[in-house]
Amino acid sequence: VEAAQTTVSYKAGTQTLTPASPVSVTGNVDDKVNVPQAPEVSGYHVVGITFNGQKVEATNQVTLTKQNELVYNYAADVKPAKITLSYKDDQGNAVTPNGQVTINGDTGAKLNLPEGPSVTGYTLKEVKFNGVTKAVGDEVSLAETNTVEYIYSKVVEAAQTTVSYKAGTQTLTPANPVNVTGNVGDKVNVPQAPEVSGYHVVGITFNGQNVTSGSEVTLTKQNELVYNYEAKLVDEHVLQLNIIDDTTQKVLENGIVLGKGLLNEPVAKDVVDKYNAKFEELRTKGYDVRSYDELPADYTADKTLTIHVTHGTKEVAGPDRTVNVLLEYVYGNGPKQGSFAAEPYKEEHTFTSINVVDKVTGEIVETKWSLPTASPVIKTPKAEGYVADKATVKIPDITPDSKDVKLNVTYLTILPKENIKIEWGHALAAKDVIIVPEKLENLVINQTWKLVPDFKPTSLTDRLTSGIVTVTLSDGTKLDVEVEIEVAKLSESNEPKVDQVTISKDKQLDPKQVVNNLAELPDRTQLEWVKEPTALADGVLNVKYPDGSNDLVEVKVKKTAIADDATQTPKDINEAGIKATLEIKTTDQTETEMPKTTELPQTSGKIDNTAGILGIVVATLGGLLGFGTTKHKKKS
Repeated sequence: VEAAQTTVSYKAGTQTLTPASPVSVTGNVDDKVNVPQAPEVSGYHVVGITFNGQKVEATNQVTLTKQNELVYNYAADVKPAKITLSYKDDQGNAVTPNGQVTINGDTGAKLNLPEGPSVTGYTLKEVKFNGVTKAVGDEVSLAETNTVEYIYSKVVEAAQTTVSYKAGTQTLTPANPVNVTGNVGDKVNVPQAPEVSGYHVVGITFNGQNVTSGSEVTLTKQNELVYNYEAKLVDEHVLQLNIIDDTTQKVLENGIVLGKGLLNEPVAKDVVDKYNAKFEELRTKGYDVRSYDELPADYTADKTLTIHVTHGTKEVAGPDRTVNVLLEYVYGNGPKQGSFAAEPYKEEHTFTSINVVDKVTGEIVETKWSLPTASPVIKTPKAEGYVADKATVKIPDITPDSKDVKLNVTYLTILPKENIKIEWGHALAAKDVIIVPEKLENLVINQTWKLVPDFKPTSLTDRLTSGIVTVTLSDGTKLDVEVEIEVAKLSESNEPKVDQVTISKDKQLDPKQVVNNLAELPDRTQLEWVKEPTALADGVLNVKYPDGSNDLVEVKVKKTAIADDATQTPKDINEAGIKATLEIKTTDQTETEMPKTTELPQTSGKIDNTAGILGIVVATLGGLLGFGTTKHKKKS
């Protein structure tokens, strides 16, 4: 019997993991055992198991060798990777791209870095992935949290801007023309329209877009700024209207002529109606009027009225979102490992939403969710013979942004050690025959025998003795653990020693005179002749131990000269079959003083093979019978 050594490891690629409840495999060489269920490792799932290099599955039966290796292979659970994108110049300042890059993937996924968007006035210099400089198209592996930075260099290129002054198809020449200078990408303000005698400005465009004086614009390589004028009569005054969207900071309408009139002439009703109609038009399009200028009662001078608006919003019902909570109760070790100890606890959180919609663009500008409910504390149910690693479980607060939640409670029990083998009469303490999981070690306050095994069995038919250990935990829980112990035969741990003997003719040999280490043999050991030695023939001694096992020992006889008539007849042999039975009485020994099992010396006279010794007995008896017959014939 040789104990097998088994190394158990838990791998995720080159990474070594540590499960909460590791498994163990024990036994002797050539024992057949079942592969334990893979223990849980937070954030990982098992993808394969190998035993001594061969693929196996949980519960498969394998045969133990002297050295074994059991490997549980895991892979990380798939989680969406969080990716933060940013666009900066080489000085660390944020820049505004002409578009966006979208990068998605799960943790551990590999992807190629996409080309960055263009930025007016800049060229892409480099891209950094998680702080490391990369090139566009390089393959990267996503971590749980990632940063992608597109770094741009500013292009220093002078912008060209053409400024013109128009009255219909006529080109005007102001006394003090304006000019716009700067580089591509620069932001500049639109200059005030210069005065042109006999004309008034009715609108301004920059690169085809309506703007107002003071508006901020971005220079491109080629730009066109146009001031539009209209001729006015002598003493004629003009009422104009600008409409500015404060939400987008854009000019909706610029230089709209509401009416014209001579000095002090009253503003006509159609001009008033036209002005009021603009408010209704804006509200119809979804705008809210933020501020406006009052319409004058008469024409006293040229005047530009301004209406400031913002985007109105409305609330509409949005989609619901459901977040599921699952709490599972799982056996972590023992024969039930991997199965459920109780029905899972489930929660379903449904959130309703209201979308705030921009009435101008139709875009959703905000989503309002219903409030989360308070999360409960769940009391862990009991499982007979097992102890849970958590007495209660606090369900985390669930919000509309939460992902589905999966929790577990692991139940552990005290396990019996396997393949325990002891010497006959050697008592074991309760703590020496059980396996206490690491998570329960600090909870154990007592370990006692509830049913003590028979450490001195007297039957050879069943060498397994069973017992029950009661383990008491700090909370008062008592766990009963059934254990099996194999008691070794006394014949395996004892070695009767005999010397060569000399027997006088017609004398019988007392068995106790043959064994010279009687005091070392167990109490109640008996000696009996299987074949009693004579002056001419060796004998065989049966050493019977208290547990029912025995040793057959060959007793060598030193031959001496004897008379010719020293013969044995079949009757003699029959009478010499089993003549002497002795019970050895030795001093009582405690269990801890029992002799240890030792390997038999090669020179011992002990016969281990029963068939072999029976052969010797039969051969010897046959030889004796043949000898007697010959002598009888001679006498006849």
